[in-house]
Amino acid sequence: FANTYAAYEDLPEEEKRYLEGLKIEHRVEAPIRRQTPNPTEEQVKAWQAKEPKIHPLVWQHRSGRKSLVLGGTACQVLGMDEKESDALIERLMKWSEQPHYTYRHNWRMGDLVIWDNTGTMHRMVPFDKASGRRLHRVTLEGEEPILAVA
Repeated sequence: FANTYAAYEDLPEEEKRYLEGLKIEHRVEAPIRRQTPNPTEEQVKAWQAKEPKIHPLVWQHRSGRKSLVLGGTACQVLGMDEKESDALIERLMKWSEQPHYTYRHNWRMGDLVIWDNTGTMHRMVPFDKASGRRLHRVTLEGEEPILAVA
């Protein structure tokens, strides 16, 4: 789990100003493609059936606190060529994944972890498939969503 509020807050002021107006495309297929380098035509069709989402790269909670909208689905900064976009996303991901912004949970039976998706980047780590796992997603009513930008 990476705290993208703290990661944003620690960026140099000049970089914050640069990032503020940028928009980023998120695609469900982006992280899957990294793990499936030779997908079938059927897999590609299924992935591409899900519309990409465009979000601000820097999102502001109504409290005023700002966070980076990153994660495995982040694939293209709008208005940048692919090389420039990939470099920016990679740099911001590495910045946000520094040890002082992250928490890695060592799972034990019965554990419960709750996080705020508006300021947390998270991903699954490899685990023993025979051990099983269960995830329940709960969305609290009244919280402010990160809306896709038209």
